[in-house]
Amino acid sequence: MEHNKFYSDWGKNKIEDQYLFYTLPFLYDMGIKEGMDVLDVGGFGCGGLNTSVYFKQKGCNIDVMNIDPSVKSLCEQFNVNFIEGDIFTYKDITTTYDIILVELDTHNQIKLIEKGYVDSLLSLLNPHGFLITHITDDITQFPEGEYWQERKKEITSAVENFSKTYCNNIPIEEIMKTQYNSYYIGKDLTRPFMKWFKIHK
Repeated sequence: MEHNKFYSDWGKNKIEDQYLFYTLPFLYDMGIKEGMDVLDVGGFGCGGLNTSVYFKQKGCNIDVMNIDPSVKSLCEQFNVNFIEGDIFTYKDITTTYDIILVELDTHNQIKLIEKGYVDSLLSLLNPHGFLITHITDDITQFPEGEYWQERKKEITSAVENFSKTYCNNIPIEEIMKTQYNSYYIGKDLTRPFMKWFKIHK
């Protein structure tokens, strides 16, 4: 399995069996209701979580955006709408959403913050909507094991540069609090190097 395509060899049955382990437990208390419109950026193929399954079971209407066209078949199996596109260049979004979930690799999560794309996504939210995303500013929190240490090597330079130049060595949760109407959710339970945020319009 390629590192940037976490579910590339997972079928529908395995995803349904495993998603509760990967889905953010934090979502359970966010008041997600039937009929909500959700944009899942990176869903079913990037990010290591499979939150769209949870949204689907709650009765949400889901658009999944992914640059990987092979994700389309999974979306069809779960009856969610697939948009093939790159969130950094895609211009055809006219829908507004109650929830936007962004699950990209670390390099692109950093780009999302540094280049101001969070503001672009917030403009797609309904008045009481919110965005959920993660960011990594501390690589010391990586789990042990060969797989995780390889991933750590891949992102070390980018994370250290982000922490030094963008964050000025201030924890990202403090930066986000001053820049956005945001709430620091906490660290990912299975990948503690990821810090999760809920951001309102």
